[in-house]
Amino acid sequence: MKHIWMASAVSAGILISMGTAIAAPEPFAGKHSQQMTIEDMSALLDARIAGMKTGLKLNAAQEKLWPALEAAIRENARARMAHRGKLDEKSVGGQRADSDEGARL
Repeated sequence: MKHIWMASAVSAGILISMGTAIAAPEPFAGKHSQQMTIEDMSALLDARIAGMKTGLKLNAAQEKLWPALEAAIRENARARMAHRGKLDEKSVGGQRADSDEGARL
């Protein structure tokens, strides 16, 4: 039972860190910068997931739980990209419609 809780805690931490990493703004978002394509983002996500799995050095019991965690990470990334796409569609005059502090309150 202790291992299940440990795996849950690790997976929650990973999901949180993946969410913030995926949602982070691009550092060079000037007019001359290129945005990442869907293929680029997918390849980066694959690399991050592979790096996490390698870095965690999972034992046999944890390895059995990995597919569910990986699926959750990928679903979280898909949901974030869909949300980001909706925000980009609402963009008005270079500013996002939700960027007004008063509007969020």
